[in-house]
Amino acid sequence: MSGSSSASGGSPALLKGMDTREVFDEPAATPTGEHAALLLTVRQAAVLQPGRSTVYGLIGRGDLEVVHVGRAVRVPTAAVAELVERLQPTRRGDATRPHRSRGRMAKRRSHGEGSIYRRARDGLWIGSITVGIVDGKQVRRTVSGRTQALVIEKLRALQANLGAGATPTANKLTVDQFLEHWLNDVLPGSVSSVNTIDNYTWAIRNHISPALGHRPLLKLAPPEVGEFLRHKLDSGLARNSVMRIRSVLSAALDQAVLEGLVTRNVAALIRMPRGGARPEGRALTADQALALLAAARGRRLEAAYVTMLMVGLRPGEILGLQWPDLDPDNRTLRIDRSLKRERGQLILGDTKTRRSRRVVGLPTPVLDALTAHRRRQAKERLALGPAWADLDLIFPTNVGTPLDPANFRREFSAICHAAGLGHWHPHELRHSAVSLLSAAGVPLEAVADVMGHHTTRTTEAVYRHRVLPAATGAVQAMDDLFGDR
Repeated sequence: MSGSSSASGGSPALLKGMDTREVFDEPAATPTGEHAALLLTVRQAAVLQPGRSTVYGLIGRGDLEVVHVGRAVRVPTAAVAELVERLQPTRRGDATRPHRSRGRMAKRRSHGEGSIYRRARDGLWIGSITVGIVDGKQVRRTVSGRTQALVIEKLRALQANLGAGATPTANKLTVDQFLEHWLNDVLPGSVSSVNTIDNYTWAIRNHISPALGHRPLLKLAPPEVGEFLRHKLDSGLARNSVMRIRSVLSAALDQAVLEGLVTRNVAALIRMPRGGARPEGRALTADQALALLAAARGRRLEAAYVTMLMVGLRPGEILGLQWPDLDPDNRTLRIDRSLKRERGQLILGDTKTRRSRRVVGLPTPVLDALTAHRRRQAKERLALGPAWADLDLIFPTNVGTPLDPANFRREFSAICHAAGLGHWHPHELRHSAVSLLSAAGVPLEAVADVMGHHTTRTTEAVYRHRVLPAATGAVQAMDDLFGDR
């Protein structure tokens, strides 16, 4: 049947002899002309047998022919008669009163199996199932096929997908729509670092969404994610950057799994493509480290370089230290904050990861350097008087305010040049600490604890440049290397 047409044909036997005006209390605004007797209101059509919900549902799906009379909708009597005839077998063998047919009990559909019927207008089999309740209303999904068996198979696949946790809304959700939801609704409540959110935004807006954003979230597959990463590497993007992009996509899809929008994280199922070899971080040798310490001797930030080299602190961690973090009696240093620049402002914030909050033991050269630095700073404070910004920072500017990381990098580079080493970045002192501890035979687990890594995998893959047999502890190793400097 077509969804909207003019009435045609004669009155079926079902309506012969029926005075529709008396039975249905026909409203005043009724169609006129040769087909007037063949048209019923929706309420009239419902009274005949199908029921109002059935009639409205069939009209909404386009399965029941209707005629538009001005702004009103009328149902041809021929269409109602055909509907009643089609529903007769269903009503005799369905629902609440099972009956015997050919000596057997008619099979009833189990709860949740959905409904299946054959559409008259094109012969297709239609199956539908309730997949949820939204705002108090049932949400139904409909499938179709040329055979009843095919429709049953599709319904079972849909039920299996729902049973695995995927929600029906994911069908129309694109990757880009979900990523925007993740950025705007999920991350602000779970990630405190503005820089981290900015990095995620960079990966999504500049790389992931332009390539994959149009894809339906449910249809995103591992091969196309792998192809996307391969294209990024082939375009010349650094391998580290591509790895960051993959990590961001994987973190977002973890959330999609938690929300029941997908059943698996396709980004976690693939390996990074080959190519774009990751540049190995540099590390000072023992002789280079001794040359650096000699060039830094007597400089205002000497203790910062000594601490970074022997304890492996990050630049933000060293600049975020405060004097209460130092416990000289127990020879320990507590790291639980980091100085960082967020959208143009210097702030004392959280460490890079939760595992980065740690307490580290101090080798003798580090404790001696910090003690001397404290005496030097006390003289600066006394000389400056009230103008000193009393923030308790161990390594501030010469007026007590937070030291800009850019200025710290420039000062360190100048010392490296003075030592004849060329240009080095402060973070490479952390690389050097791992390499020197490893060369001294410190167990990888102990090195990971000092660095604040969650597992030894990060330490081994990113920082460790030489792997040697385990022998002793980290503190003793640094004392042996630099104790007589």
